Amino acid sequence: MIVHGEKTILNHFIEVFVNLDDEKVKSVAQRCLAAGIIKYDVIAALNEGLMIIGKKYENDEYTLTDLMMAGILFQDIINMKEFDIAFDVNSYVQEGTIILGTVKTDIHDIGKSMFKSVALASGFKIVDLGVDVSPETFCKAVKSGEKCILALSAVLTTTIQYLRETVDELIKHDLRKNVKIIIGGSLVSEEICRYIGADAFSINALDGVNICKTWVNVNE
Repeated sequence: MIVHGEKTILNHFIEVFVNLDDEKVKSVAQRCLAAGIIKYDVIAALNEGLMIIGKKYENDEYTLTDLMMAGILFQDIINMKEFDIAFDVNSYVQEGTIILGTVKTDIHDIGKSMFKSVALASGFKIVDLGVDVSPETFCKAVKSGEKCILALSAVLTTTIQYLRETVDELIKHDLRKNVKIIIGGSLVSEEICRYIGADAFSINALDGVNICKTWVNVNE
Protein backbone atom coordinates (compact mmCIF):
# COMPACT_ATOMS: atom_id res chain seq x y z
CA MET A 1 0.00 0.00 0.00
CA ILE A 2 1.33 3.45 -0.94
CA VAL A 3 1.40 5.88 1.98
CA HIS A 4 0.71 9.61 1.63
CA GLY A 5 4.36 10.69 1.43
CA GLU A 6 5.15 8.13 -1.26
CA LYS A 7 2.07 9.17 -3.24
CA THR A 8 3.25 12.79 -3.20
CA ILE A 9 6.68 11.83 -4.56
CA LEU A 10 5.14 9.57 -7.21
CA ASN A 11 2.72 12.29 -8.33
CA HIS A 12 5.68 14.65 -8.75
CA PHE A 13 7.50 11.90 -10.62
CA ILE A 14 4.58 11.52 -13.04
CA GLU A 15 4.44 15.29 -13.54
CA VAL A 16 8.11 15.69 -14.49
CA PHE A 17 7.96 12.57 -16.66
CA VAL A 18 4.96 13.91 -18.59
CA ASN A 19 6.87 17.18 -19.03
CA LEU A 20 9.72 15.09 -20.51
CA ASP A 21 12.22 16.79 -18.21
CA ASP A 22 15.20 14.48 -18.60
CA GLU A 23 17.30 15.68 -15.67
CA LYS A 24 14.47 16.20 -13.19
CA VAL A 25 12.72 12.90 -13.88
CA LYS A 26 15.90 10.90 -13.22
CA SER A 27 16.53 12.87 -10.04
CA VAL A 28 12.99 12.26 -8.79
CA ALA A 29 13.25 8.58 -9.75
CA GLN A 30 16.32 8.34 -7.52
CA ARG A 31 14.37 10.01 -4.70
CA CYS A 32 11.55 7.49 -5.11
CA LEU A 33 13.92 4.55 -4.81
CA ALA A 34 15.86 6.13 -1.94
CA ALA A 35 12.55 6.55 -0.10
CA GLY A 36 11.99 2.80 -0.34
CA ILE A 37 9.27 2.87 -2.98
CA ILE A 38 9.29 -0.51 -4.72
CA LYS A 39 10.09 -0.82 -8.41
CA TYR A 40 6.57 -1.98 -9.25
CA ASP A 41 5.08 1.30 -7.99
CA VAL A 42 7.67 3.34 -9.89
CA ILE A 43 6.85 1.38 -13.05
CA ALA A 44 3.14 1.93 -12.43
CA ALA A 45 3.79 5.67 -12.17
CA LEU A 46 5.75 5.58 -15.43
CA ASN A 47 2.89 3.73 -17.06
CA GLU A 48 0.40 6.34 -15.86
CA GLY A 49 2.65 9.03 -17.29
CA LEU A 50 2.81 7.21 -20.62
CA MET A 51 -0.99 7.07 -20.77
CA ILE A 52 -1.17 10.84 -20.20
CA ILE A 53 1.46 11.44 -22.88
CA GLY A 54 -0.48 9.19 -25.25
CA LYS A 55 -3.64 11.23 -24.70
CA LYS A 56 -1.72 14.45 -25.28
CA TYR A 57 -0.48 13.01 -28.56
CA GLU A 58 -4.04 12.08 -29.58
CA ASN A 59 -5.11 15.66 -28.79
CA ASP A 60 -2.24 17.07 -30.89
CA GLU A 61 -0.59 18.53 -27.78
CA TYR A 62 2.46 16.30 -28.26
CA THR A 63 4.26 15.26 -31.43
CA LEU A 64 5.58 11.90 -32.58
CA THR A 65 9.02 13.09 -31.49
CA ASP A 66 7.64 13.63 -27.98
CA LEU A 67 6.30 10.07 -27.98
CA MET A 68 9.69 8.74 -29.00
CA MET A 69 11.37 10.86 -26.33
CA ALA A 70 9.01 9.41 -23.71
CA GLY A 71 9.95 5.90 -24.79
CA ILE A 72 13.67 6.66 -24.56
CA LEU A 73 13.23 8.32 -21.17
CA PHE A 74 11.22 5.34 -19.92
CA GLN A 75 14.04 2.96 -20.84
CA ASP A 76 16.70 5.26 -19.39
CA ILE A 77 14.92 5.19 -16.02
CA ILE A 78 14.46 1.42 -16.06
CA ASN A 79 18.17 1.03 -16.85
CA MET A 80 19.38 3.29 -14.02
CA LYS A 81 21.80 1.46 -11.74
CA GLU A 82 19.80 2.66 -8.73
CA PHE A 83 16.72 1.05 -10.23
CA ASP A 84 18.57 -2.21 -10.79
CA ILE A 85 19.73 -2.55 -7.18
CA ALA A 86 16.58 -1.21 -5.51
CA PHE A 87 15.11 -3.77 -3.14
CA ASP A 88 12.12 -5.51 -4.61
CA VAL A 89 11.11 -9.12 -4.08
CA ASN A 90 10.40 -9.44 -7.81
CA SER A 91 14.12 -8.98 -8.47
CA TYR A 92 14.81 -12.36 -6.94
CA VAL A 93 12.05 -14.35 -8.59
CA GLN A 94 12.41 -15.91 -12.03
CA GLU A 95 8.86 -15.58 -13.30
CA GLY A 96 9.18 -17.47 -16.57
CA THR A 97 10.22 -17.01 -20.18
CA ILE A 98 8.68 -14.57 -22.65
CA ILE A 99 9.54 -14.79 -26.34
CA LEU A 100 9.07 -11.30 -27.72
CA GLY A 101 9.06 -9.71 -31.15
CA THR A 102 7.41 -7.29 -33.56
CA VAL A 103 5.66 -9.15 -36.37
CA LYS A 104 6.60 -9.39 -40.02
CA THR A 105 6.84 -6.11 -42.03
CA ASP A 106 6.55 -3.99 -38.85
CA ILE A 107 9.74 -2.33 -37.59
CA HIS A 108 8.27 -0.36 -34.66
CA ASP A 109 10.32 -0.98 -31.54
CA ILE A 110 9.35 1.52 -28.82
CA GLY A 111 6.36 -0.34 -27.36
CA LYS A 112 8.18 -3.67 -27.52
CA SER A 113 11.18 -2.21 -25.72
CA MET A 114 8.97 -0.78 -22.97
CA PHE A 115 7.29 -4.14 -22.45
CA LYS A 116 10.69 -5.82 -22.37
CA SER A 117 12.00 -3.40 -19.73
CA VAL A 118 8.99 -3.91 -17.46
CA ALA A 119 9.10 -7.70 -17.91
CA LEU A 120 12.81 -7.84 -17.06
CA ALA A 121 12.23 -5.68 -13.98
CA SER A 122 9.47 -8.09 -12.94
CA GLY A 123 11.73 -11.13 -13.07
CA PHE A 124 10.99 -12.61 -16.49
CA LYS A 125 13.61 -14.07 -18.80
CA ILE A 126 13.25 -12.42 -22.21
CA VAL A 127 14.09 -13.82 -25.63
CA ASP A 128 13.89 -10.76 -27.89
CA LEU A 129 13.65 -11.72 -31.56
CA GLY A 130 13.66 -8.08 -32.69
CA VAL A 131 11.42 -6.52 -35.35
CA ASP A 132 10.03 -7.70 -38.69
CA VAL A 133 9.91 -11.27 -37.34
CA SER A 134 8.38 -13.95 -39.56
CA PRO A 135 5.84 -16.52 -38.32
CA GLU A 136 8.42 -19.23 -38.99
CA THR A 137 10.99 -17.53 -36.74
CA PHE A 138 8.49 -17.19 -33.90
CA CYS A 139 7.56 -20.84 -34.34
CA LYS A 140 11.20 -21.95 -34.27
CA ALA A 141 11.80 -20.00 -31.04
CA VAL A 142 8.79 -21.60 -29.36
CA LYS A 143 9.80 -25.05 -30.60
CA SER A 144 13.27 -24.74 -29.08
CA GLY A 145 11.98 -24.15 -25.57
CA GLU A 146 9.54 -25.51 -23.03
CA LYS A 147 6.20 -23.94 -22.18
CA CYS A 148 6.50 -20.18 -22.48
CA ILE A 149 4.69 -16.94 -23.24
CA LEU A 150 4.74 -15.46 -26.74
CA ALA A 151 4.37 -11.67 -26.87
CA LEU A 152 3.61 -10.30 -30.34
CA SER A 153 3.88 -6.57 -31.00
CA ALA A 154 2.14 -4.87 -33.93
CA VAL A 155 1.40 -1.25 -34.74
CA LEU A 156 0.50 -1.20 -38.43
CA THR A 157 -3.01 -2.28 -39.47
CA THR A 158 -1.45 -4.17 -42.38
CA THR A 159 0.25 -6.53 -39.93
CA ILE A 160 -2.93 -8.11 -38.55
CA GLN A 161 -2.58 -10.89 -41.12
CA TYR A 162 0.89 -11.71 -39.79
CA LEU A 163 -0.41 -11.92 -36.24
CA ARG A 164 -2.91 -14.49 -37.52
CA GLU A 165 -0.29 -16.31 -39.59
CA THR A 166 2.00 -16.60 -36.57
CA VAL A 167 -0.72 -18.29 -34.52
CA ASP A 168 -1.62 -20.52 -37.48
CA GLU A 169 2.04 -21.54 -37.82
CA LEU A 170 2.08 -22.66 -34.19
CA ILE A 171 -1.11 -24.67 -34.74
CA LYS A 172 0.37 -26.22 -37.88
CA HIS A 173 3.34 -27.55 -35.90
CA ASP A 174 1.22 -28.61 -32.91
CA LEU A 175 2.86 -26.02 -30.64
CA ARG A 176 -0.13 -23.87 -29.76
CA LYS A 177 -0.83 -25.86 -26.59
CA ASN A 178 2.69 -25.09 -25.31
CA VAL A 179 2.35 -21.33 -25.33
CA LYS A 180 0.22 -18.49 -24.03
CA ILE A 181 -0.03 -15.65 -26.55
CA ILE A 182 -0.43 -11.97 -25.75
CA ILE A 183 -0.56 -9.25 -28.40
CA GLY A 184 0.28 -5.60 -27.87
CA GLY A 185 0.39 -2.34 -29.78
CA SER A 186 -1.76 0.64 -30.61
CA LEU A 187 -3.97 -1.30 -33.03
CA VAL A 188 -4.86 -4.30 -30.86
CA SER A 189 -8.31 -4.89 -29.43
CA GLU A 190 -10.47 -7.67 -28.04
CA GLU A 191 -11.89 -8.21 -31.52
CA ILE A 192 -8.44 -8.64 -33.08
CA CYS A 193 -7.39 -10.86 -30.19
CA ARG A 194 -10.29 -13.20 -30.90
CA TYR A 195 -9.75 -13.05 -34.66
CA ILE A 196 -6.13 -14.19 -34.55
CA GLY A 197 -6.65 -16.69 -31.73
CA ALA A 198 -4.50 -15.04 -29.03
CA ASP A 199 -5.12 -15.49 -25.31
CA ALA A 200 -4.97 -11.82 -24.32
CA PHE A 201 -4.15 -8.32 -25.49
CA SER A 202 -2.83 -5.16 -23.88
CA ILE A 203 -2.20 -1.60 -25.01
CA ASN A 204 0.31 -0.77 -22.29
CA ALA A 205 3.40 -2.48 -20.93
CA LEU A 206 2.46 -2.76 -17.26
CA ASP A 207 -0.94 -4.36 -17.85
CA GLY A 208 0.63 -6.74 -20.36
CA VAL A 209 3.28 -7.93 -17.92
CA ASN A 210 0.68 -8.31 -15.16
CA ILE A 211 -1.33 -10.60 -17.45
CA CYS A 212 1.79 -12.68 -18.07
CA LYS A 213 2.41 -12.93 -14.33
CA THR A 214 -1.08 -14.34 -13.75
CA TRP A 215 -0.38 -17.07 -16.31
CA VAL A 216 2.87 -18.03 -14.60
CA ASN A 217 1.24 -18.09 -11.16
CA VAL A 218 -1.56 -20.34 -12.42
CA ASN A 219 0.99 -22.82 -13.76
CA GLU A 220 2.98 -23.00 -10.52
